[in-house]
Amino acid sequence: MKQIAAIVVFLLLLVAPVAADETINQLGTGTALGGSEQIPMFQGSNPAVTTTPNAIKSFVNGARPAVTSSLVDSTSRTGTTGTQSTISGILLGSAFTGRVVCVAFFLNSGSVTIEHATLGGVPATTYGQPSDAAYWACAAGTGGTSGSLVLTLSTSGSATSDGAVALTAAGQRWHA
Repeated sequence: MKQIAAIVVFLLLLVAPVAADETINQLGTGTALGGSEQIPMFQGSNPAVTTTPNAIKSFVNGARPAVTSSLVDSTSRTGTTGTQSTISGILLGSAFTGRVVCVAFFLNSGSVTIEHATLGGVPATTYGQPSDAAYWACAAGTGGTSGSLVLTLSTSGSATSDGAVALTAAGQRWHA
């Protein structure tokens, strides 16, 4: 008798989730959220932890501030030749450490690779297309109004800058 009862309980446990899915699937179409409705943060036995559509919207909008960009230098400059190519006098825009400055540059030799870069004395990350020898060097926290792009190269070569852009975000400080 106990075995039969255990089998019946087991079968009921298997059928219960299906019944719940059918019940949920039979619900009618809801209405648009107005912003102040309570939404459970997790599905479970404690509905005390809730949020609202407005709270979610504030979190998402707060996580992505508006980024503005401005062209701060459009002068072409050629760097020194060697395993370290330095392009001096690049304009970086207004002195503000809460920004990212990116300089567009080209390597004047297809067989050269970039091993290290600094922009305005700050370590820079390079992005580019080696097949076209076209790159960007970006650095956060460049506080001066002008500076140098210093590239450590795998073999002797030189670089030419083609312009610089400063990126700022309202209320944000970029970190290197």
